[in-house]
Amino acid sequence: MLRSRHQVCNAFTTFMPDHESCLLIGGTSTHDNMRELDAGKQIVIGTPGRIYDMMNRGYFQTDQLDLLVIDEADEMLRLGFKE
Repeated sequence: MLRSRHQVCNAFTTFMPDHESCLLIGGTSTHDNMRELDAGKQIVIGTPGRIYDMMNRGYFQTDQLDLLVIDEADEMLRLGFKE
């Protein structure tokens, strides 16, 4: 599901060269994710676990975050995710 959302995002940003996205999901290379984040991607799409992992490793900085969208946040709360 997130892969298709990433594809849609890339389609929207085709004509916006200053906006690039990366996909952070489990089961993919963390090193590839770190390299993409170091490259300065402006849009990050990912699972809470991988995003949290990249934050803890210092690769996903939130101090300049302008917008955060959490899809299916109600499901996360229902499943017992903490703040």
